[in-house]
Amino acid sequence: MIRPVVSALFVCSAIAITPSPALDAYNSTRSRALENVAEELAHRAVFEKENQLEHWKESLDLTEQAYAAATNDIARAHLLGRLAERAFYAEELEKANAYAEQALATKVTSDGFPIPIGDNVHQAHLVLGKLALLEGDAAAAAQHLLDAGRTPGSPALDSFGPNMGLAKLLLERGDRDDVVEYLRLCGNFWKFGVERGTLGAWIAEVQQGGTPDFGANLVYGL
Repeated sequence: MIRPVVSALFVCSAIAITPSPALDAYNSTRSRALENVAEELAHRAVFEKENQLEHWKESLDLTEQAYAAATNDIARAHLLGRLAERAFYAEELEKANAYAEQALATKVTSDGFPIPIGDNVHQAHLVLGKLALLEGDAAAAAQHLLDAGRTPGSPALDSFGPNMGLAKLLLERGDRDDVVEYLRLCGNFWKFGVERGTLGAWIAEVQQGGTPDFGANLVYGL
């Protein structure tokens, strides 16, 4: 049975996704409306104990409708990370993998150059890492954690910092070195975390054998 394992992962690594300006700027009214409802259902799944799986499945379905209703490549691209996350928690694991891989492969054009979407890089690798843990491959999960830390960042990531759910799961398995390296990588985009001393404090505690209180960074980020 997959559900109990996914539910355990959910407890410490569910992500409440923040709105993307790209969706408002470039997307159709219908697509935005569908995504707004999908996001509300995802939030309910994160914070309510009852009917979590049902909420995730409904959220995934509406996000897929929003993707289909999107009117341009930029809007569709910005939904891929959300699709991967919501598919994972809806226990549609093949879809989660496919959406995550598509998110990593999708780039947008800026000044004539294709660039990755920072949110997608971060979220897709976190999903792939959680999938790897379900398969018992902690080494692959750790590599995806590091790759998530190599995101170029985004307005949301730069402000609120990384999601620490996968990192906490790996800490529970005794992998401190990769978590420390992940935190150091996140300092490249989360300048606020560096300036406030948050990242430094987390690194020190992990190195000393502890598990920091990651607070809201367990449930938000993208």
